[in-house]
Amino acid sequence: MTGITFDPDGERVFTGADDKFVRMWDATTGQELGVFSGEDRELYGVVLSPDGKLLAMGNQDGVVTLWNVNSGQKLRTMSGHAGLVVRLTFNKDGTLIASASFDRLAKVWDVGTGDEVVSLYGNTGNVFGVSFSPDGNYLATAGADGTIRTYELQLDALVDLARSRVTRSFTDDECRIYLHLSSCP
Repeated sequence: MTGITFDPDGERVFTGADDKFVRMWDATTGQELGVFSGEDRELYGVVLSPDGKLLAMGNQDGVVTLWNVNSGQKLRTMSGHAGLVVRLTFNKDGTLIASASFDRLAKVWDVGTGDEVVSLYGNTGNVFGVSFSPDGNYLATAGADGTIRTYELQLDALVDLARSRVTRSFTDDECRIYLHLSSCP
């Protein structure tokens, strides 16, 4: 098994396996209820949205795929990691998903659009885990180097922090790279 998660009501369990599929099971009877294809890629991260309607899976090529659990339809793919995606987590309201990868990055994605919201740098090794704080303002990462890093996700708080530490104005290039804005606020 490469990943496992229950749906919110505990009636179904989803398992990722070495056969490149995620399978949906009846948690009481063990009957297989459905299969989601990893599209011939090894799967690692497997997680359901808080409402149980979306299945996210990460694969060996650094891609996160979102599926509609009820229809079995693939909704979108999110590409951007250079290494396998080993863990995934949704924020509390299911609007964001974070991915941990063997490219030393954690990324946060917009579930509705599939757009990358932010890449979080600083891990010196592979990132093995990600977790949103209950209020959604922070993301913690667990690294292969034995460290836990906590990242502020609120843009206003980041800008205030940066301004308190930097004695010059940001360039537009710095805002594009670090804040994902076309120009500085």
